[in-house]
Amino acid sequence: MVENAVVAEVVQQLKSGAKVEREVVLYDYKGIMKYAAYTITSNKQIIVVTADKDELMKAVTEMTVKAGGLSFFNLLVCVIIGYVVSRFICKSLNQLTIIISSTSEFDFRHNPLNDVLCKRKDEAGEIARMVRVMRRNLRDMMGDINDASNLITDNVQKLETVTAKITQMCSDSSSTSEELAAGAQEA
Repeated sequence: MVENAVVAEVVQQLKSGAKVEREVVLYDYKGIMKYAAYTITSNKQIIVVTADKDELMKAVTEMTVKAGGLSFFNLLVCVIIGYVVSRFICKSLNQLTIIISSTSEFDFRHNPLNDVLCKRKDEAGEIARMVRVMRRNLRDMMGDINDASNLITDNVQKLETVTAKITQMCSDSSSTSEELAAGAQEA
């Protein structure tokens, strides 16, 4: 006698000559939910494997909890790594901003932050090296402008001296001309 209703139905189908396909079904056996998987062999024998639903689902539930915990741990690690990398990138950009800000205020003094940034092999290092070249070129240009300004100032001072001498000479010449003119009138 077969106590399993599912197996009893399969036996009934085989007796009636119906073709029975293998299948997995859920059924109630004495108040306990069970899974049954069955197949029919070539000589019409029935092979049945049964298991309690709770036992099967316990493993699935444990695996789901473990997978969820592992996923949460991986997410936490990724967030921490992302935070560290973003801080590293932002720190470099903040340092570059300080250097560029001082450049915008025409402060071309050497900044030690630039040395640290220029040693880097990433994009921030490349930008720092280009900013260093730009600052050097601007510093040289400001030096050239300062030299030209000093030269112009010297030339203006020389011109003022020459102009003063010419003015004095013109004044002396004018006095001499007036004396000659006065002497010529007396004579």
